[in-house]
Amino acid sequence: MPVSQLAPNNYPRVNGGDKTKILEKLKTLVGSELEVKIMAIDENEKKFIASEKDAWQDKQKDVISRYKVGNTVEGTITAITGFGIFINFNNDLEGLIHISELAWQRIDDINELYKIGDKIKAEIISIDGSKIFLSAKKLINDPWKDVAKKYKIGQKVSGLVLKVNPFGLFVELDKDIHGLAHVSQLTLKPGQKITDVYSPNSKAEFVIISLEPENHRLGLASADKKSQKVSSPINLAEDKKTDNPQTQNPKDTTAKKTTTKKSAPKAVTPAKTK
Repeated sequence: MPVSQLAPNNYPRVNGGDKTKILEKLKTLVGSELEVKIMAIDENEKKFIASEKDAWQDKQKDVISRYKVGNTVEGTITAITGFGIFINFNNDLEGLIHISELAWQRIDDINELYKIGDKIKAEIISIDGSKIFLSAKKLINDPWKDVAKKYKIGQKVSGLVLKVNPFGLFVELDKDIHGLAHVSQLTLKPGQKITDVYSPNSKAEFVIISLEPENHRLGLASADKKSQKVSSPINLAEDKKTDNPQTQNPKDTTAKKTTTKKSAPKAVTPAKTK
């Protein structure tokens, strides 16, 4: 039976996919009796493939049908991965809370906030067969709803640098509101790297240059940088530039064509014949 066909309670979820740890978890199943569903039989190759997951899904159909999107559940964290946490509720149902659905703020390391065995409440946001997707942040007031009352474009603020990336800084203005200072909005000397000036857990002064509460975005620039008008929100990804002439706007007049004027031919007077 492939590892992927194990039921949720037996599937070896290991953060980072460490093969040694996965093997250790699989060894604990030796001697256990599993209820499985036959997937395929090949007598010629003497192959017999079974699935514990399919058998588990068949049993859970009636139970899962009792739940709807919008329902609130409380469960116990059974696994923590880099992309989210799995919780067990109603004894044998499992749901996933993606890292983006854990809190309104950016989370770098889930293990700093949760541990296996913790209780957590969440709202069902999607059901796909036996897969249940949950959100913990939907049960928490969205701090961005009132952000405009506290922060304004042009306001100077002091922020804590949470993370330094090649494209910019993730900055904490308070425990609920985080912003991005794009590298293009930072005061760096020629040849100076962003890591030469900024480091995690350091404080710096900024000015707010964009604010989009509905999209949970707040753009920052170095406080000593000359103010610039920002008409659109700063993209978290680095700007992609291209020199391919096929991608340039044909209406773009920045590149002027050089033309050579041809002088009109001189009129030739015909010679008179006697």
